[in-house]
Amino acid sequence: MSHAPIEFSPKGTPLLDRGVGELVAERPNRSRIFQTHKIDFCCQGTRTLRQACERQKIDPAAIVKDLEDELAGKPDDGENPALLPADQLCEYIVEKHHRFLRDELPRLFAMSERVARVHGGRTASLIEVFQVFGEMSQELLSH
Repeated sequence: MSHAPIEFSPKGTPLLDRGVGELVAERPNRSRIFQTHKIDFCCQGTRTLRQACERQKIDPAAIVKDLEDELAGKPDDGENPALLPADQLCEYIVEKHHRFLRDELPRLFAMSERVARVHGGRTASLIEVFQVFGEMSQELLSH
């Protein structure tokens, strides 16, 4: 299937009747949910969530619950870093933000590599994006 531009559904369209690519474009964190369930939101992004669930033999209610939970967001942990002493602030930054990057960069690297491999022949700039992302990832991880 060829990569198609994202078409956004009319307001009020149920989640199951919206395209998976559209859902990720709207909230990129949803990509984690789809990756967990092996739902292709790139090349198969025009499929509705209902179609993608049928194809993967996944209970649509479970995916909708995951998407609704993601929309609700994570609860505030109550910690205000602005009130921390310098040593605890450093620890907070390392634990919260550096750990996040160490966890996420490999996943994002794999995604960008796949997009460059699959679509880079037609869109050379995707290869350049992958190369720049790789350099940026190495720089961030070295700190």
